[in-house]
Amino acid sequence: GYDPKDFTLVAYGGNGAVHAGVQAREMGIAKVIVPKAAPAFSALGVLISDRLVEDTRSYIVGVAEADLDRVNTLLADMEEAAGTELGALGGGDVDFARFANMRYPGQQFDLSVPLPAGTVVRADLEGASEAFHRLHEESHTYAQRDQAPIISSLRLRATLPGGKVALPEASPAEGPPTPKLHRPAYFQDGYVDTPVYDGPSLGAGAHVEGPAIIEEPFTTIIVWPQDTAEVDRWGNYVMTIG
Repeated sequence: GYDPKDFTLVAYGGNGAVHAGVQAREMGIAKVIVPKAAPAFSALGVLISDRLVEDTRSYIVGVAEADLDRVNTLLADMEEAAGTELGALGGGDVDFARFANMRYPGQQFDLSVPLPAGTVVRADLEGASEAFHRLHEESHTYAQRDQAPIISSLRLRATLPGGKVALPEASPAEGPPTPKLHRPAYFQDGYVDTPVYDGPSLGAGAHVEGPAIIEEPFTTIIVWPQDTAEVDRWGNYVMTIG
């Protein structure tokens, strides 16, 4: 239900930046970010991500027939359990997000629809039902508003803020970058004499015109012809797809 052209592509892993330019062009994406920590991006995420507990309680019922007391009891039980688990870790207030997993009768998959904080009343479930129709249409191109959706389960996401890491900033670039060598590289129309840059020596603000190859210790950035790459203040590569 979303157009890739509206997003930025983040290329991580040791091999992501090799293919990112081609993939972005095929999807109409105009910007690619290659993190400085691309080869260890998942590990970095583990270090700085919020601590999270998700819980789900089955409750299969039509929206109109839902027992509000049961809905609120299930949500309260999940909040209490998750709050206790995360509260033992310390570090701040726990944030709760609540959802109803819903589907049309006969479907085998759910869509999660947000529920408000506090006591859930009938109007909240009616609002969730309409939100489900809109989300289904956005995700699957159609909605069946003549059918009342079914609640299959209630879901809770409890979040405790994690420890944030101050990322080091890159030193400013000193003049235009100079390639360390040239070598033939195969692009769409054949081999091109391509400059190769030493990634760690590129400072913040360095601008590289494609075609080019930027070699980092654990990943390689391919800048296609008509594309450019620029190093931001944290040493990430921001590629503009021409």
